[in-house]
Amino acid sequence: MLGHPHTYALFSAQIVGTDLQFTEVTRNDFLKSSGDHSTDHYIVDSDNELLYIVKMSVEENPNLVFRFLIFRMDFSTREWVPVHDLGELTVFFPLFGHVNNSAICCVAAKEGVKPNAIYFFEIL
Repeated sequence: MLGHPHTYALFSAQIVGTDLQFTEVTRNDFLKSSGDHSTDHYIVDSDNELLYIVKMSVEENPNLVFRFLIFRMDFSTREWVPVHDLGELTVFFPLFGHVNNSAICCVAAKEGVKPNAIYFFEIL
């Protein structure tokens, strides 16, 4: 079972004079944790694109990841579009989950790593 949806909204912020104005870009339902798995959610800036990544792992062992769901924000339609190939991008996740739910994305060729790949790193 993949769990029940969890609603997230994406807003843009703009400073107008001395005021900060927010505009809702999109609102979507994404999977949240269920009894047999846990999910971590990430917003990642990647080479002028915005990615939304759901990392799914076994509830008893968060380091046993069994699935990623990756979406790219299409700002022209204000929709999250499923991504099946990262192309020249590479994503790095912390090995031990829940580290500020932070992930890093880069252009692989610039960093000398394999493109269209997901790496795990350990913070020592």
